[in-house]
Amino acid sequence: MKGKRENAMKLVIACTCDIYNRKPELALPERLDSGIILGSLKCAFSNKVLYLYLKNILESDLLMEDKFKEYLNSLKKMEEINLVTLQRTMEIVDEVLGDNYILVTTYRAYPYATHDVDLLVRDKLKTKSLFENRGFRLLPLPRAIELRKDGFLDLEIMETMKWGSIHVIDKEELWVKPRRVAVCGVETLVPNVEADLLTTIAHWNFQNYNITLGELFYVYSLSASADWHKMLEQVGKHGWLRSFLNTIGVLNGLHWRIYGKPSPMDVIIPFRNDVCLELPYLYSVQDVSRVLAEKGIINFVKLPSYVTEMLRKRSEGLAQAYAEVVLHHLGGFFIEHLYY
Repeated sequence: MKGKRENAMKLVIACTCDIYNRKPELALPERLDSGIILGSLKCAFSNKVLYLYLKNILESDLLMEDKFKEYLNSLKKMEEINLVTLQRTMEIVDEVLGDNYILVTTYRAYPYATHDVDLLVRDKLKTKSLFENRGFRLLPLPRAIELRKDGFLDLEIMETMKWGSIHVIDKEELWVKPRRVAVCGVETLVPNVEADLLTTIAHWNFQNYNITLGELFYVYSLSASADWHKMLEQVGKHGWLRSFLNTIGVLNGLHWRIYGKPSPMDVIIPFRNDVCLELPYLYSVQDVSRVLAEKGIINFVKLPSYVTEMLRKRSEGLAQAYAEVVLHHLGGFFIEHLYY
């Protein structure tokens, strides 16, 4: 990255590093111009830290013109509206399910206006009926239970976590000692640290193929308290050790790039990849091919969704057009493996 793009990335890192509670030594511009501000907004959005970035930059002592402050404030208010929708959604989830669910792949310890919430439950059909009684309707998606109601975020209901035919953790491990956290002020159950880390890393490897800054800092924040030996046992049991270790190498490499020192994981798993500080970090096609091959050749049907992420780096519109033309018409078998 060069020039303004690099400054934009550094600015976003500096404004969101409190997720991890470690401040990197980064040289920031004394005054923010339109190029840096627009570049940092794009970076913050693609890295899923837009609200936190807006909040912290507006509270900082960085110099910018009043018109830019007004614009950033307007965006912050829009994000706050989205967070209210998340709060409303979590309130009805709490009313309907009580402690009989776990929020998965959604909580990141910082305010983030997600587009849906994923709920792990013991009985998905019973859960579906409970929400349908509250006015939610079932969306026509293959092999998935996703519910929608105006004024709320979509709910995805599942009994286990897998990616196509790929399992990464014992089903019961997801339910062991869940943590209580607050999501927009609503007390919520999320997985234990080890299950949270494993499912997050699996989500990068088998579905999203990229690592955002918000997720990166969140994983760093959990890593020191995790039982990595227990995690390695699960990874070995479910046959994705090579993929897992490659991702740890990426995480250790990014930590070194940002902080100039080893990550908490580096002590336990001393692998460090030589990576560029460009976030979201997109896995290489070689990495993705090895990941999918490790879990079986059939999983190469997921490669078209990786191409979508490659195109998204260039243009969101191009990525959406590709997904509509290619992925939408692949058929039920391929959709099952691409998304579920």
